[in-house]
Amino acid sequence: MLTVPKRLHLLAIVTTAFLAAAFAGSIAAGAALADGGHQWESHETPPTLSGDWAAFNRCPVDNPTMLAADNSTGLAICVALASPNGAFTIGSLTLPTKASNLQMGVVLNLTNGTATTISPAGGTSVNEPIEVPNGLVTLICPSHGRLAWKVCRPQPNDRSNEHSGELTNLTISIEPAGEPSNFNLIAGLAFSHQPIVSMPVKVHLQNRLLGDHCYIGSGTEPIVLQPEITTEPTGSIEAFDTNGTPDPNGTMTLFSILDTQGSSSFAVPAATGCGFMGIFDEAIDGHMGLPSPAGKNSLVLNEAKTGIVTVSNPGSTDGQELAAAWHSAVQPEENEGHRHGHGH
Repeated sequence: MLTVPKRLHLLAIVTTAFLAAAFAGSIAAGAALADGGHQWESHETPPTLSGDWAAFNRCPVDNPTMLAADNSTGLAICVALASPNGAFTIGSLTLPTKASNLQMGVVLNLTNGTATTISPAGGTSVNEPIEVPNGLVTLICPSHGRLAWKVCRPQPNDRSNEHSGELTNLTISIEPAGEPSNFNLIAGLAFSHQPIVSMPVKVHLQNRLLGDHCYIGSGTEPIVLQPEITTEPTGSIEAFDTNGTPDPNGTMTLFSILDTQGSSSFAVPAATGCGFMGIFDEAIDGHMGLPSPAGKNSLVLNEAKTGIVTVSNPGSTDGQELAAAWHSAVQPEENEGHRHGHGH
């Protein structure tokens, strides 16, 4: 049976609260993100890590704040969250969500419960876009909005019908629309079905007719999600060697937590920028029932699997030990060219 230092039992409880707040690329707890929650834009491919390190291949272990953690100023940890799928209901339309992956570093002050979160160089989250064949028809039809009839009721002699698939295929992405706020540690600790954090996002709709600037929600009028834990979490603790090999006497500790997360208290604004001069805004709003008030919308993230890695017995070089262990787990063929991409 694995024996874990008492301070790490507290760490498991506290970080569970932080992880429950994670969605769409960012969390907040007493400090701002070092780099906002943007989708992965780096040209560098993350390395492959072995064993228990595998899920943490973008942890910013070389960030100066992480490296400076010395157990008196804070405890350095790597955090990863992955959800394979879920559902996002906006008004009358339910959109499936696909795989999402969030990774960050956290320097946690166990004395006062505050934390500094650090994003990887390419951003905190990587979210898989949703490709919907003929999705524009589903999105706006039936509709009598301006020019919507050309999509909903195309004429037999309309030459655009020859390429109707290209014109109606739709890509949907959920993107951050600002920094999180209103973090509630007690809600996360007690699993009390209360909001843990306010998370602003926007839905990006892309299509040849809609263009690249069609959004539901924006930085000035975001969809503010307030996720909460909706199922009792289950978890485990495992010790492992610095290279990722499980070992009851290892110097590293992995916490694994599984739950479902959701939100249903958010309002959704009208669509903007859809098509030339917003010509499809009216059709989208009319078909989806936008703007949609709070209580008519919902978010579900299935099988939200979170992981936390830390040095089992942190000391005066806690951050440096974490970084050295991370690098020792990088697969040999991946070592070159990755060291400088995970902490800038």
